[in-house]
Amino acid sequence: MVEAAGILVRSFAVQRHFTFQVPSEQLGLPPHNHTDTSQAAAAQVAPRAGTTRHHILVLIRDSGGDGRTIDEIDAITDLGSGTVCPRVNELSKGGLIRDSGRRRNTRKGSPAKVWVATERNR
Repeated sequence: MVEAAGILVRSFAVQRHFTFQVPSEQLGLPPHNHTDTSQAAAAQVAPRAGTTRHHILVLIRDSGGDGRTIDEIDAITDLGSGTVCPRVNELSKGGLIRDSGRRRNTRKGSPAKVWVATERNR
């Protein structure tokens, strides 16, 4: 992490850039439980969700057939599973990634889904 203007910033590099367009209603908004505080938090995260979603998609796409688990993405990006998991769910609902049917152990030894890019995103 780097501190810039008093703000801690997490950064990670992606090797390849590409553009994809999926209607926002297909990806959905950041999750919330319909309470006023949850909706406010979702609105606060919304501007960053697309960028984070894009970086996660690049990581999954660049992994090829090996795919990535949420835990692996968290280990690479240091975003935290609470950030990674909702973005992976949005990408899955948008048809950009899919569950490969394979499982790999997390750093704690629990089985986790391996996510891969769908055919249209390879």
